[in-house]
Order: sequence, then C-alpha cells, then structure tokens
Amino acid sequence: MRRSLASLVAETASRLVATTGDDDVAVERRELGRALFGCEALGLHRAPEHVWGTQGLVIELGVYDADDLRLIEDDRAKHDRKTISVLSAELSRSLGGFSRAVSVSARKIQSDDDNWLLAQYDNPPTQIERLDQYVDEGCIHLTRNQLRILARHTRCRVSVDHAEVDKLVGNGVEFDMGEVRDVLFWWTPVVDEWLRDVDMPRGFRQSALGSVASAVVKGERTGTDDVIASFDDWGDIDITADPLVIRTLGPATGGATQDDVKRVLARAGGLLTVHHETCVSRIPTGRSKGKMLDWKTYEPQIVTMEHLIDECRKSDDDPPFDVLLVYRGGGADYTDSDRSHNDDRNQLLNLAQDLAGLGIEVVFGIGHGDASALPKDCDLPIGIYEATTPTAAAEWVLREFVNSRMANSRYDPGQRA
Repeated sequence: MRRSLASLVAETASRLVATTGDDDVAVERRELGRALFGCEALGLHRAPEHVWGTQGLVIELGVYDADDLRLIEDDRAKHDRKTISVLSAELSRSLGGFSRAVSVSARKIQSDDDNWLLAQYDNPPTQIERLDQYVDEGCIHLTRNQLRILARHTRCRVSVDHAEVDKLVGNGVEFDMGEVRDVLFWWTPVVDEWLRDVDMPRGFRQSALGSVASAVVKGERTGTDDVIASFDDWGDIDITADPLVIRTLGPATGGATQDDVKRVLARAGGLLTVHHETCVSRIPTGRSKGKMLDWKTYEPQIVTMEHLIDECRKSDDDPPFDVLLVYRGGGADYTDSDRSHNDDRNQLLNLAQDLAGLGIEVVFGIGHGDASALPKDCDLPIGIYEATTPTAAAEWVLREFVNSRMANSRYDPGQRA
C-alpha cells in the first residue's frame, strides 16, 4: 500500500511520543516525536554523500520552531559520532522495516517560502497546558464542568491565520505577523458520542470548543478552525506540565484484575498521575457502620462512590482528581442477593452523573463482556464512559489522555456500541 511521506513522518512521531518511561532516553524520544509533529515533510531523495549507518537515503524536513530544529540537528549529529540516531532508526522502521536506511536533513521554514503551509510559525510565548485549564465559565448549552470535560479531550496548535494575512496585505494594513494567530483544534471521537443527543444548534460544538482553544492566545486577531488530525497529536499542548490525575477504584480483594489495570496505566509513566484505591468492604458510617457489604453485587462500588462525592462536596477547592476509573473483574451476581440489579445500575449511573457534575469523568470497567453495569439502552451523558472490561477501561484512559499507541488491544467502542 502506498503512503505519503507526511503520513510516514506522522506515524513515526506518534510512535515516539508513545514511548514509556521517565529515563533520559524515553524523554528524548518523546521530545523528538513532538518535534516531528511540528514539521513538514519536504522530500525523500539520495544523500549527496554517504552518511554513516544509513543506506544513502535522506528525508528532508521543514521545521517551524527553532527549539525543534535544535533537537533534530542534535539527533542528526549522532551520525558524525558513529552512534545510532533515533530519528534514523525510527523513520527507517516506518519506511519499510529497515533497521537504518535514512538520515534526516532539517531546515528552518521561513515566512517567504513559496507555500502557504510553510508560513511563519512561532511557538506560543507561554506554555500551553491542557485546555480544561482555560475554561472559566460555561456557555448557553453546557455547564462549566461539562465544557471542562470536553476540553480535556481536545487538542490544539497555534498557527498563522493565512486568510487574515492576505486580507491585511491586500488592504495595505501594517501588522505584526506574530499577532495574526489561528488556533487549530480537534477532538477525540468520544466528544461526538457525548454530544450526539445534546440539543444544540449546528456548529455549536465547534464554537464552544473553539472559544476554549482561542483562550490560549490572547489578541483581537486570533481566529480558530476545527481541523481533522490524529488525536495522538497534542499539538502545542504540553501534557507533561500538569498531568491528569487518575484515581482508580478496584475491588477490596485486589487480585489479578488490579494488577492488570496497574500494569496498563503504568505505561504512561509520568504523563499521568495515578492513585490506586480499593472499594470499602464495610459500611463506613451511620447506623449500619461496620456491616459487611455484598461484594458479589455493585454495593461496594456504590457505597464508595457515595463517600467520594461527599468528600468532594465538602471542599471549596476543585476535586483532587480528574478521572475516576471504577473496575472489577467477573461481573456481578445478584442470584442470592436482596438487592435489585436494575436499581443498582440506575444508582451507579446517578452517582457517575453527580461526579461528572463536579467535573470528574467516570470510566466504568465493571461489566463482563457484553453485560453492562449501567441501565440498558441509555445514552451516556457527558463525562461518563463504560468499557467492556477493566483492561479496556484502563486502555481507554491511555488513548484519550496520552497516546493510543500505549494501548495493546484494538479500540474498544464500549458497552454502548
């Protein structure tokens, strides 16, 4: 199958950004991956002279940012020291499974290059954090916390508004190129799923998320455009600056399921802050304090979630975590229980809605195969997702908030599919 050079570079960037670990090698690979995402692939040709460790091919890259250019040139210099270049090895792998076939030639893209894509580009003057950090208030169809949740699944890149530049030049208006910004933004598929049944005017989601994206760059000449891009590409957002806080809530018994969830989330390294906790096994307060909970049902999950909600509501600060992953293995058994399976399903959904109302996303992985733990035939509201298994729930977290290449399994469409 034929592929464009641009897709080859993008695939390599995705793979590098998905490198796990916190050592210097892993950090370098992730930085090079982010640098590649900010490049234009200009050509593939024979090198004018032999480069050590290659088969004589060179990929030419146009680089927008000076810091990205420095990273790529430092990696390219490894050939001169007869050591393995990361980009050489990984781009060769994408090219066709070669161990080392190509080297990289990089140059800074100038504003007068004869291509509208190759316009002047400068990184934002300040670090861009996750977009949910820029949501100060809600809008006509969404609450502040609903918009914050959607913004967590949105990525952006600051570019130049080429149409505005042409207009200003045509009208003879003097302007600062660095102030004519266009914030490009895109989101993951779950945003469309959550908003599918929300009654809002056509194009409103683009307007709402665009207003959040534009907040990262202040100025009267800032525009926004929703684009189609890989959600593995975070654009200019630095997810290392303020990692999402994930709290997992597993069965009190722990076991192999807990080990699986921990192992999956550990692939994110320092890109997520994860706190593993277990459900209570006894009623913690009230007249029935100390009573053993029915672990075969969803009672432990319900009681623990109620306790978490109470704790969050008592505080005037934002919740101490962003996402709650609730999981258990083997499904539930209500055969010998006085509890109602359907009532517990409804209660789980209601509690999840309460948490989402506080800005906390809830990911369920407590069903079993195609047996949902939530009410049947219901459309899940913004901030709630149900995976088919605990492992699938953990991998969904990786896909949405870090990189899909950290997930081993195929995409899980969830219990609603």
